[in-house]
Amino acid sequence: MRGFISLAVAAALAGLAFTQGNARAGQLETLYSFCSLANCTDGAKPNGGRLLVDPVGNIYGTTNAGGVSNNLDAGGVVFQLSPNAKKTKYRYRVIHEFCSELDCFDGNAPRSADLIMDTSGRLYGVTAYGGSTAAQCTDGVSQQHCGVVYQLTPSSTGKHWKLRVLYSFCLAANCADGAVPWAGLTYAGASSGALYDGTSPLFGTTTRGGSHGDANNGGTVFELSTSNGHKWKEKVLYSFCSQANCADGEFPHDTLTMDGSGNLYGTTSFGGNANSGVVFKLAVSRHPHETVLYSFCSASGCADGAIPDLGPSLSSSSGLLGVTSEGGNGFGDGVLYKVDNGTETVLYTFCPVIGCSDGWAPSSTPVLDASGNLFGTTAFGGVNDLFGGVLYEYSSTGNYSVLYSFCALASCADGEAPAGVAMDSPGHLVGVTGSSGTHNSGTVFAYTQ
Repeated sequence: MRGFISLAVAAALAGLAFTQGNARAGQLETLYSFCSLANCTDGAKPNGGRLLVDPVGNIYGTTNAGGVSNNLDAGGVVFQLSPNAKKTKYRYRVIHEFCSELDCFDGNAPRSADLIMDTSGRLYGVTAYGGSTAAQCTDGVSQQHCGVVYQLTPSSTGKHWKLRVLYSFCLAANCADGAVPWAGLTYAGASSGALYDGTSPLFGTTTRGGSHGDANNGGTVFELSTSNGHKWKEKVLYSFCSQANCADGEFPHDTLTMDGSGNLYGTTSFGGNANSGVVFKLAVSRHPHETVLYSFCSASGCADGAIPDLGPSLSSSSGLLGVTSEGGNGFGDGVLYKVDNGTETVLYTFCPVIGCSDGWAPSSTPVLDASGNLFGTTAFGGVNDLFGGVLYEYSSTGNYSVLYSFCALASCADGEAPAGVAMDSPGHLVGVTGSSGTHNSGTVFAYTQ
């Protein structure tokens, strides 16, 4: 499951797209096209979680499907892309295939979960399903085990990785401990870019479960802690839908962010005053308590946005910055917003132009550079294909521009439906596309301005 991928041809062809529309000059490189191997054993359909770039430039991510399970609707893999010295080629390899154990005890379907790395080079993540619990979780389509938190440890040579399940959800009656963790983990210091220390508490969310009824309730914020790195203990810090009509939020779907004082921030896709999602703050203390910072669709016609499926980024100068997948003036195709001191400001409304050449349905949590510029993706829109998607920049001076419109190549060989954008130390943007590519199963890309 390894192979060197040449960047030269893809980069040269992708550069042609920047002469179109409002895209700016730059270079997009396709680092890998999924399903390059028979039966997609190399993975397929990379999810929307942000890619992880380690200190030496290795890129890590997950796919929703493919792998040893030979299932294009389940399974999934954790992958690594390792650059050569000149970073002109990348070696792709699978470091774990989910559902490789009986009944998927090792986890199944990592969905949109971000990975994190500790100072020893170990990876941590979650899967939405799988695990060793006997309880069954219902997502409306299928019944599966309720998800896991896992750790992947590399061998001394880095050639082999060993997976360990740290926690299987739904151990408590009626899944009071949470179920179906859709998003990744965070920890103190994550927002500064520091690696995880390997022993301090980890924090995450589950989309289901909690202390208010059954496995299909509003979800939780949880803490996973250890005293020695061997035995891990889970504690629910907050169960959503604790208030009437779920005014406190329902169904958190993305990774939390933590400030220097130990407060957690996140979003829920639903709940709130108009059942269109909230931005919340959770004070982590002996008695954790939640504060709703903003309820979406508070403005006429949901001009302020609706359904914040993605978590916010924390800015020292601008508060919380995020996107909604719906709402906004016009067609309701999402907004870029900031929430500061309980006040929301819409920075940009997507699809204000005919054909949505600026993109619609934002699909990445905004990434900030050192100058305060924001970068992200939309799942759809652009100048090449209504469903291609774009990579965009919102500058610190308030200007929006499209950096790249996907589906610039024949048969969308450069991918479509981009997501999962992260920034490496030189300032390059890396991300995934959820579909198309050479084998019609998504890609990993890098963009250089």
